[in-house]
Amino acid sequence: MLQRIQTIYLILIIAGLFIASFTSIGIYTFSESGVDVSAIVGGQGVSFELVVDGEVQDLSKEISELEKANRAQLVNPDTLKKMKEGIPIPLYISFMLLICLNIWIIMSYKKLKRQLALARFNTILCFLMVVLTIVGFSMGKPIGARILHVEDLASQISITTGLGAGFFGIMVCLPFALLAQLSIKRDLKLIQSIDRIR
Repeated sequence: MLQRIQTIYLILIIAGLFIASFTSIGIYTFSESGVDVSAIVGGQGVSFELVVDGEVQDLSKEISELEKANRAQLVNPDTLKKMKEGIPIPLYISFMLLICLNIWIIMSYKKLKRQLALARFNTILCFLMVVLTIVGFSMGKPIGARILHVEDLASQISITTGLGAGFFGIMVCLPFALLAQLSIKRDLKLIQSIDRIR
């Protein structure tokens, strides 16, 4: 089982999905007058961080206590409430389901036809996950601005984006899924050719 190269590819997919489950996928930073609000998208959802003049603020305080943050229109009672709560999006569930599928593929090494069918399904799911991640990342700026109610402040706010380790964990899944599928197909052809010789 472990001597076959596709097992290594599938283990690398599992590692990438595991990284994506517990690290940030993307970071969007909204800046105005020395006040930065960072929306960190991860496997558990979106969490926020408030930085004023390079100093991370405690979000449990009321807006009146965050005097330095009051100078930016970006921070008001509504956005502070949203930042405290975060946005729970359980992306890690889809990652864990894909991890289970990859473990199932590894365990199906005795039945190559089933393993190939599962590997094809896995490749399709990995492709969809990569496409959705790229689309989601590109849509993050307008969605983040809408969540923080700062669409009308577009001229005063600078928005920067960053990629997290989870993004790269997701991106490595597709090439390794394709390589695993090709390796399984090659093994199946080899066994079929040996059966014909017999």
